[in-house]
Amino acid sequence: MNDDATPMEFKTFEAAFAWMEEVVDDPYIDNQRSCYTELPDQVAAFLEAQRQGCCGSFDADVIINGLPARIGCNYGH
Repeated sequence: MNDDATPMEFKTFEAAFAWMEEVVDDPYIDNQRSCYTELPDQVAAFLEAQRQGCCGSFDADVIINGLPARIGCNYGH
């Protein structure tokens, strides 16, 4: 993330996932997850996917097309 902890901004979740893959830099990324943080159903699905992950994990607050969101994955299997 940015040094000042300001969420990175992206136009799409796909662009945010591309950034995440560069940051994680692991060939075994799976369990990619995302949600808009203001939508409770999406947050619940995100948290369930997060709970089902194993090994290393990465989660980040981001802004997608102006809206607060969160992305994540597991890696290192």
